[in-house]
Amino acid sequence: MTSKEFDYDPDSHLGIFMELLGHDVLNNNQAVLSYLELIMASPCMDQKTRKYAERATSQIRSSALLIENCRRVMAAKGDKLGKLAPTELLPSVKKATENLRHLFPERKIHVKIAPEGSKAEVFANEILDDLVLNVLVTAVQLDLTDDVRIKLDITPADREGKNHWTIRVENANAHIPPTLTRDLWGPNPPQDRSKMVKMAGLLFARMMAETIDAHLEADELVKGGSTPGCALTLHLRRADSP
Repeated sequence: MTSKEFDYDPDSHLGIFMELLGHDVLNNNQAVLSYLELIMASPCMDQKTRKYAERATSQIRSSALLIENCRRVMAAKGDKLGKLAPTELLPSVKKATENLRHLFPERKIHVKIAPEGSKAEVFANEILDDLVLNVLVTAVQLDLTDDVRIKLDITPADREGKNHWTIRVENANAHIPPTLTRDLWGPNPPQDRSKMVKMAGLLFARMMAETIDAHLEADELVKGGSTPGCALTLHLRRADSP
């Protein structure tokens, strides 16, 4: 993943802080990644050391994603992104799937995509790529296994009298505590900040969705059940919707 340039007010205290994160910290991260890549390229690397290096790589890339999310949401909230326009959905899904494997090199990730028809256009802007990626990243992070299997369906749906395209991401091994989702989806931020840290990807995805008039839901695959399994559903307004 490469760093992106965002437009925000550099004179504000928050803008200065984001500039620091976006430039210095990401540059430091890139330096660490370069060293890790050299280590993993060594012909005498044993499997145990490689696994540790891959895990470290994943952690560095995940921290970089958090910073990019902050910058992207800040730009969106400041109306610095492009206007909503008809946007192809499937390319964003495929791009996110590729980035997913890049973010978690130590894990085997399988994403089965079932698109409806050959074309699905939604009203969105450049934040769509980040939104879809964060939904998929959450599905991986909530799964503690090394072999991650995700089912992704793209289907037309009606929501509140409007036509939508729905992305439903299911992972039978992921787990979302019901109390956690209720707190995150409630009208007020949770008082326990540790909950926000655990579900940062969902929080960012929710904020991104709101900027393009989309809606994100998170739930158990089997409601009230003791077995793991979660479903993340993203509703995006169809480009041909009135």
